[in-house]
Amino acid sequence: MTCFTCNALIPDGAQTCPRCGAKIAAPGAQGNNTSQWSNTPGQAPANQWSNMPAQAPASPWSNMAGQSYNRVNEQRRFLLESSDAIKKVFFLRLGYMLIYAVSLVLALLSYFSPLFIMQHKFLTSTLPNILVGINIILMVLLLIVLSDLKNYEERFGRALAYGAVTILFSATQFFNIENDTVALLISITSYICGILFMYHYCGSFSDLTESVDEGVSRKWELQLRIYLGAVLLHIAYVLYVYFSMKNAISAYNIYKVLTITNRAVLLALILAALDFVVVLVEVIIISKTYKSFEEERQY
Repeated sequence: MTCFTCNALIPDGAQTCPRCGAKIAAPGAQGNNTSQWSNTPGQAPANQWSNMPAQAPASPWSNMAGQSYNRVNEQRRFLLESSDAIKKVFFLRLGYMLIYAVSLVLALLSYFSPLFIMQHKFLTSTLPNILVGINIILMVLLLIVLSDLKNYEERFGRALAYGAVTILFSATQFFNIENDTVALLISITSYICGILFMYHYCGSFSDLTESVDEGVSRKWELQLRIYLGAVLLHIAYVLYVYFSMKNAISAYNIYKVLTITNRAVLLALILAALDFVVVLVEVIIISKTYKSFEEERQY
């Protein structure tokens, strides 16, 4: 063997180098030293990591995933509690459907038996005012229910605001407005407020039911498009009657006035039937919404 200091030859069994005097380690000492480290598992790096499973990096992620899952379940249970308020909306919209059914009957009588309608003041003025009053009462009750649903979906708050304005314009029907232009502006403004109300009303129900039943949520989007189409037809009807009558009266054309009146009665009948169908579809969608929430709660 050679000295690790001066590379001089060292005789076997020598403990120091004969040239430089450096001490020579005993054979196998280095191996014993390695064995010493390998026999101390508490200080070995590999054993140190293997003895710390609680500090593995995957554990915090799994805890966060569990917390997120619990939070989603809590939000879901919170939404399902709104089924009681949805049930109230269902019965209120049934009341609306009855109002539109009576309006449809009046439109039918006006078209097929105009003389019968004209001879009964109750049918021409009293009953329509009663229907308007019931409509306002149902709208107020609906806004109260929407104030509860606002806790589950914020957009119901916007529907609540536009619904309150719609009630104010509906109340103007109790007053006899002699100026046709003012009556036209009030009517169109009321329709616009109704559009904004239904936009947030249907949109809120669509967002509310999205996490429970996506199919019902899409039905609410369809209901909004149906309602918008019906309102646009109402606005077109009001504009047609206003400008047609104004031109016919200014031309002193009685025949034209009677023709426009007959057309207006027919169009009013068609719109009354359309309104009834729209509300009927909404009642069906609300019943499906309530049913889906109740089934999810039981599950």
